[in-house]
Amino acid sequence: MSQCPDIVKRRIEELTREIGDLKNKMNEQEVRLKLRKNDFDKVYGLELKKEATAFRLRQEALYRQRVEEEKRRAQKGRSEEF
Repeated sequence: MSQCPDIVKRRIEELTREIGDLKNKMNEQEVRLKLRKNDFDKVYGLELKKEATAFRLRQEALYRQRVEEEKRRAQKGRSEEF
């Protein structure tokens, strides 16, 4: 019976170490997860930027095309008046 407190004490120490190890592993996994998230955000951000740039370029091209069409119509209208 006198060993019972020692056994309990050792078991508590073992469990405390195990909990500490698990906390360390959890912290390591959180750091890895944050790094992966940052990498994903960078890649996704670049993809979004590329898509936005392509969309802007398409819109600018359409605008230029419309402006040119309007110029042609205006020139045709002027030439028909004379």
